Amino acid sequence: EGLAVADVNGDGTVNSLDAAQILKYDAKLITEF
Repeated sequence: EGLAVADVNGDGTVNSLDAAQILKYDAKLITEF
């Protein structure tokens, strides 16, 4: 069983929480997932 590429928080689903983390990373508000 693998993880989805966009499942950045590792909870098994790709949702708005993952999208928020990706946007924060892109805006350089965070440096890692």
